[in-house]
Amino acid sequence: MLTVVHGWPVRWSLLLGLPILFTLAACGHTTKNYQEYHRITASGAFSARDKLADETTLTDDELSQKGYAPIGAIDISSVKPPDINDIKHEAAGKGADLIKVDISSQTGNETTKTCLDLLSTSNDMTGGGGNNFAGCQNYSVENTTVNLSVIKGSLWRHDPQEKAR
Repeated sequence: MLTVVHGWPVRWSLLLGLPILFTLAACGHTTKNYQEYHRITASGAFSARDKLADETTLTDDELSQKGYAPIGAIDISSVKPPDINDIKHEAAGKGADLIKVDISSQTGNETTKTCLDLLSTSNDMTGGGGNNFAGCQNYSVENTTVNLSVIKGSLWRHDPQEKAR
């Protein structure tokens, strides 16, 4: 029997009377010892630039002497390496002329625990319910090393006094 739940087709299990999708979701989980995030922030509302922000290797003092001021920060940690052109595009949208970035890598770990005996059941008698829920006696545990791309940097603008209108 096929049913649609939240826009997803779900096939019902005749043995359990529960959707297989929900049975599988209840029988496995992943633990990560790292966090993925993507933040490119500006310290104010600046008008967007028409072209991609350029990447620079100048020092902060050199940029200041050339009339640039820092207007924001880049802080990204991701399993999937971000495209530098996407970062430049997003920085330009925040009003940056230049970006200064430091790209490094970091190692993280993921532990995936999956139930091997999906058809086992256990009685949950809490609250006087007496309901049968899918339980698991045997698990498969897989440890994976994950390489993260870490990008830290700053956004720079030549005319920081020009705010968005």
